[in-house]
Order: sequence, then C-alpha cells, then structure tokens
Amino acid sequence: MEQALNYAKGVISGKIDACKYVKQAAQRFLNDVKGTEFVYNEKAAMRALRFVELQKHSKGEWKGRRLILEDWQRFIIANLFGVYRKDGRRKYTRAYLEMPKKQGKSPLAAAIGNYMLLDEADGSPEVYSAATKLDQAAIVWQYAADMFKDFKDEADIDISISSSFNNKRIVYNGGVFRPIAYDERDKNDGLSVSCAIIDEYHAHPSDRIYNVLADGMAARRSPLLLAITTAGHNRDSACYKHREYCEKVLSGVLKDDDLFALIYTIDEGDAWDDEKTHRKANPNYGVSVKPDYIKSKIAEARESGVKKDSFMIKHLNVWTDSYQTWISSTDIERVNRGFEPTKSDSCYVGLDLASSGDFTALALNFLKDGVHRIKFYYYLPEEKVRQWSGGIGEQIRDWVRQGFITMTQGKTTDYEYIERDLLKISEDFNIVSVGFDPYNAKQFAAKMEVHGLNMRDFGQNITNISHPTKMTEELILSDKVIMDGNPVTSWMFSNVVIYTDANLNIKVIKSKDPNKKVDGVVAMIMSIGEGIDENNKVEDWFWNPVSL
Repeated sequence: MEQALNYAKGVISGKIDACKYVKQAAQRFLNDVKGTEFVYNEKAAMRALRFVELQKHSKGEWKGRRLILEDWQRFIIANLFGVYRKDGRRKYTRAYLEMPKKQGKSPLAAAIGNYMLLDEADGSPEVYSAATKLDQAAIVWQYAADMFKDFKDEADIDISISSSFNNKRIVYNGGVFRPIAYDERDKNDGLSVSCAIIDEYHAHPSDRIYNVLADGMAARRSPLLLAITTAGHNRDSACYKHREYCEKVLSGVLKDDDLFALIYTIDEGDAWDDEKTHRKANPNYGVSVKPDYIKSKIAEARESGVKKDSFMIKHLNVWTDSYQTWISSTDIERVNRGFEPTKSDSCYVGLDLASSGDFTALALNFLKDGVHRIKFYYYLPEEKVRQWSGGIGEQIRDWVRQGFITMTQGKTTDYEYIERDLLKISEDFNIVSVGFDPYNAKQFAAKMEVHGLNMRDFGQNITNISHPTKMTEELILSDKVIMDGNPVTSWMFSNVVIYTDANLNIKVIKSKDPNKKVDGVVAMIMSIGEGIDENNKVEDWFWNPVSL
C-alpha cells in the first residue's frame, strides 16, 4: 500500500502538516516496515483496504458512493491489518484514534467492524459497537448495517440485518455485529470479542466497558479493540488517562506493541485561528471538513470563552478543563449601566433562595423589544454581614449601607423580607412568573401562590439550565441586556465558574472559595429562562427569520 508509506514519509519530512503525535505514529510505522521485529504484509493490508473501499456512504453529499479513503485513513488500515508478528498474528489488538469531529471516524470504524465480521479465520466472530448509551452505540452500528444492505447483494453473501429497537444485529455465518451500551454493562460479561468499537470514549464515566470488552478478547487470535473519540473536558476521565498512556507509548517512554495510537491535534504554541493549524489538526481538511465552515466557527469562537472552548475541543481536538471563567468584566460593566423600570411593566422573576445564612437574590427581567432589563434585589442576614472578614467583608458592609443589599435580622435570611418585597413588586409591576429552585423553596413558593403569584419550579440540573445560561451569555455579548447598575451583580459575575459536561451543556457553579458568591447570576439566568419558557420568543431578533 504505497499511499500509506508515502503518507508516513510525508509526515516525517514535514511535507504534510502534522502534530508531534502523528509524527511519532508515522515513525513507528516506518520502523515496523523497515525493521525485523515485525512483518509488513502488504497483501493483507490491501485485502482490508479493498473491502473497506467497496462499502458505500449512507449519508451526506457522498451518499451512495463508495468509500475512497484518504491517505491518512489508508495509513490506519495499513497499521491495523498490514503489520504482523512472526507467529502470524496481527501486531495490534488495541487501537486509539483521537481527532476532531467531521473526519469520518464513524463510517471508517463501521467498515472495519464489517471486515472483522466477515473474517473467516475467526470462527463465529463477535463484533460490538459500544458507547455510554445504546442510541450512541447504534450510530456506528447503523453505518455498518447501511453499508451491508448494498454490499450483501453485490457480493452475493447471506447477511441478515435486524434493525428493531431492542434487537439491532447483523448476522453472518454464525457471527454477529451488534451495539451495546455502558448502562447495560452488567449484561456484557462473558463476551467473546473479535472486534469492539468504543465510540466517543471521552464521554464514558469509567473504563468499565473498555475493560469488559478487552477481557472478552482473550480467546481470539487476532482481535481488535478500537476506541474512537474527540477530545473532551474531563482530564480525570478514563479516556484522558488512556490518552496519556498512548502519548507515552508513542514517545517510546513505554513499550506496548499491542497498542496502535493516532492522535490528531495541535502542538504547543500553534495559533488556534491559523489555517495551517487547522490543517494540522484536521486530517480531512478540505474534504469532509470545509475551510469556510471552520472560518465561521472561528468567528463564533472569538465571541466568548465558552464558544472558544467548544471550538478547541470539536475542531482542534484539544482537551480543556471542565471549569472555565465566563464573561469578561469589560462586557459586564458595559451592560451594567443602570435603568429604571416603568410602573405596571411586565417582568419575569428568578429567585435564588438561601437555605442558610447566605445570599438570597431576586432578579426581575423586564423584557421589551428584545432587550432584557434586569433589576436585582439582594438579601443577607445580619450576622453574616457582621462576621464577613477581610476586604470583601468591608465591601459587603458598604453595599448594605448604600442600599444595594438588604440586611435581614438574625442568623439566617428572614424570608418575610423577600415575601414583603415580592408582594410590593407584584403591586407595582405585572409579574408573569417566578422561577425558583425547588430544592429549598417549596414551602415559600406555596405561600406565595396563596397570594396569587405564578410560582414555577426551575430545576438546576445541567440539561435544564444550560440553554438559558448560554442565552444569557449571548444576550450580554450582543448588548441585549441592560442591568440596573448594582455593583453586587458585577462582583458576582466576576466569581462565576462555568462547568461544561461531555455534551457541552454548561452550568454556573459555586466556587470552592466560600467568599465568592454567584446567587445573583443564577437568579438572572432563571429570569431569562422564564421568558424563554413562557413564550418562546424571548428575543425576536434571534428566533424570527431574517428578511433579505
């Protein structure tokens, strides 16, 4: 397979832009081809390549066309199916492929799985696609099933395909290819694995399914455990730990001849918004990865830290931390310039009610003409105000004296202050709804409902709060927010830390520093969320189509 060799040589010579990990993988391949420890069987590599390229795309612009692999993909096939041990077994039984999205990982993995299912040398092969959830695991499997629908007729082979929800399987000559999920892991012991494809390994909560599948390969002569993934946020995850191990194998610090690793990313010091960097990280740049699309994502990434974080992960395959700072103080000060609502205006309220001697925050969102005007009320118990030490304690007491914080009597927040203010607000303005965290406010909410207020549970789980959090950022950065000038709010925004999960949902979390409070920000997000949930037209400029 001349293309694979030329690719490796091009990477080493610098003719092909590549990060250090790809260079290390290329050198490793060349060493295997030229050395005496392993045997490069070009016929075996070509057999696998010909099979893969007989498969057809089932989606997108290439639907119905055969898979014509790029040289970097042929490099993968040459390594996995062309390098052999002296005893006739394939060298690699495990593989780790990490790269940005849109490189065609899943179709390639599906074609490899199909090849392993038809491997006559492995009696009754068992092939699995595995992920955290069955629907994710079914993505690779569905690619495989779609490929076989055409191939079985063209090749005149007896392949049975079942696509029912609870019985997805491809059966051939006593072998099976089916999806399995991490949450069904207790059912997956005792497998005899010929090939397993672990999809989006970064999203797996542990290495449990990886280990189960690896243990299941023990009785097979030349099995393959293939993990495919894009980078993620969690550097404590099983995937990142495995990635670190792969780095050491590639660098030669550790020797593991069973493991093939290929990581497409950028090098330290590369400019994240430079086209050369994009080519380096995206092996399919200009093919499935469109340069204009990347440019549009760069423009978005420059708008905020969260969007840049997403760009680095998805399009440059850079691991980031789960926790990031959010909106700059410059952006907050620009919109926290003050306003006064007009009596009888309608508003959506977010309430973050303290469970102990801490801040309670009310945020009133006066939504009009696509602009969110947010007025804040803050409450803090007297004892907390007096005991707060250091410079921030002095600042808190100044804010109390200036009227930016209401001090309630006693050790804990007196809810009667909030009740009194909410009822007064309802007299002055039209409160459409009050969103509140049900965790510790059920009794208070029931009491306010007696007074006729529309109290609505606003759960704080990440899937529920992510969208209004992202919308809050969008609105601030596009100057669609005006805040009432309360300096407490600016201080709380400076304390915000954003947590991002594996699905790129985001949430404001409390800092480990007990002096850094974010209650007003949470209340504001809920007030914006109430507007979204109420009429789904929170910003006409966003939801309505643009007329040209």
